[in-house]
Amino acid sequence: MSSLTHKRAEISAAIALKLGLWPIAGLTNAQRAELETETDEAIDRWSEAEHEDGADTARPVTPLQRLLVEYRELEEQELDRRERKTGIG
Repeated sequence: MSSLTHKRAEISAAIALKLGLWPIAGLTNAQRAELETETDEAIDRWSEAEHEDGADTARPVTPLQRLLVEYRELEEQELDRRERKTGIG
């Protein structure tokens, strides 16, 4: 499991706890789909807020926000690795 995939799983777990969708292993397909949607939306919202406010103002306060920051950092690292590998950038 890649670092990015692992971090996403941590974000999903935090959201599942928040929504009362725990344990994840016992979720129905509909609940899993809801959790995936919530995870995608949380990541997207954090990314949008980061771009709107600037990286310096998007300070994590909650454990979920800290996970989202770590996810974005891993995403940036992965993008940098891909660009170096393909010679783009």
